[in-house]
Amino acid sequence: EKVAAVGGTIDIRNEALQFVFNLFMDVAFEYTTMEEDFGCLVKAYTSAKNSFFHKQKELFGFISHFYLPWCRTRGGRYNRAFAEQVYTSYVNNPNKSDRMTLIRTIHENDELTYHGKIDELMFFTIAGFETTGTTASNMLVLLAKHPAVANKLRNELSNTSTLLEAKSNTYLQWVMKEALRVMPAGQDRVRKPNRDVAVKGTDCIIPQGSICAMP
Repeated sequence: EKVAAVGGTIDIRNEALQFVFNLFMDVAFEYTTMEEDFGCLVKAYTSAKNSFFHKQKELFGFISHFYLPWCRTRGGRYNRAFAEQVYTSYVNNPNKSDRMTLIRTIHENDELTYHGKIDELMFFTIAGFETTGTTASNMLVLLAKHPAVANKLRNELSNTSTLLEAKSNTYLQWVMKEALRVMPAGQDRVRKPNRDVAVKGTDCIIPQGSICAMP
């Protein structure tokens, strides 16, 4: 409403990603983000990801061909430094939450070395917010294109008094599932079978080595 009042525009996806990022860091890592954290992290990650997808034709190599090499790049080094900053902040926090947060689970895992804990934090800082933020922004775009659905959803949620009731609202679940169907956040989920696979109940055979896209 503030943007509309001055005749401006807003990047829904960026706003949703930043909101989810700040929320995720607070709830999962007990870390209060600074304004520059989101921009630097996303810029480094997006640059490396675009480079990977430009060079790599078979997406099943995401971890071995992208994530691990990326950790050694400038962007990866920034992500590691950020993860170390988050971990140090938690360790030195005298008012840690009593909840079993994600960072507490990682911190109390005695099987992980310090570097192992940082690796876990690096992975979750990237994987924990992008798909959620993208899904939220996609749903907002679809609701804007279908005002009747948006109005019905607004009316449904206005009749709920608690977060638990809102989360279990049937119509909200339908809207979320339809948004994921129409505009899935993870469109590049693929598998490569290491043997011929017979599809149960059919005569279909998936040959060994095929690139299979998962819906």
